Amino acid sequence: MAASNTVKSARKSLVWLFVILFGLAGLIGFGSTTDENASFTPKLALDLQGGTQVILSPLLLDGEQVTTEQLEQAVSIIRQRVDASGVSESQVTTQGDTNIIVSIPGVPDENTLALIKASAKLEFRAVLVTSAGTATSSVDEPGSTDEVDSTPTPSPEQTPATEEPIAEPVDASDLNWITPEIQKEFDELDCSTAFREPGQIDDPTIPLVTCDRNGLSKFILGPVELDGANISDASNGTVQSSTGASTNTWAVNLDFDDV
Repeated sequence: MAASNTVKSARKSLVWLFVILFGLAGLIGFGSTTDENASFTPKLALDLQGGTQVILSPLLLDGEQVTTEQLEQAVSIIRQRVDASGVSESQVTTQGDTNIIVSIPGVPDENTLALIKASAKLEFRAVLVTSAGTATSSVDEPGSTDEVDSTPTPSPEQTPATEEPIAEPVDASDLNWITPEIQKEFDELDCSTAFREPGQIDDPTIPLVTCDRNGLSKFILGPVELDGANISDASNGTVQSSTGASTNTWAVNLDFDDV
């Protein structure tokens, strides 16, 4: 009787083992078929596969020098970009006092190279419009037909609609930057499927339609009003309440030049 119970227990354990193995195999198969960068064959690491080296050098004006802190910050930013792109076993190191060397297994695609070489620049834009990060589509009402023309005939006193803003924008925070084309782009933007191109450079003189980091919200941003070159100093500290007491919330205080 005891032997029979032992056999049943062993069979039950084997059944659960096979269920777990089949489940893991299914997950691997699903990931390999849905992700274009995935493969059933494991990739070799950088020391075995060989790879590509990208050497980055800063463009300096006469008299400018790169500090150790700036170089370390650039290395940290590039390392985060490479890790976020899904490239494993990559190495980001410095060479001398100016160069940064990025070693990547295999041959990187153009998107990865553009992401690595893109410069990082701090820009300040006004938020003109914000909403949820889903596209807004216009759906015809049930029962509506194309045969009925419900457009009213404009009277001589009416002013015909125009595709241009009512007035020219007076500053970068002016809502007159939102043209029908910008509004249409904003309405059709779906943050769950639309992504910025690696290394994408935005025109600082025009509005920008974009999503937040998590893809939950989308924005219409005005043209760039200030950038990192306008910051003369920065410090950190806790936020003070109206009574002067510390809120234990940390913040970065920026000092700007006379712009």
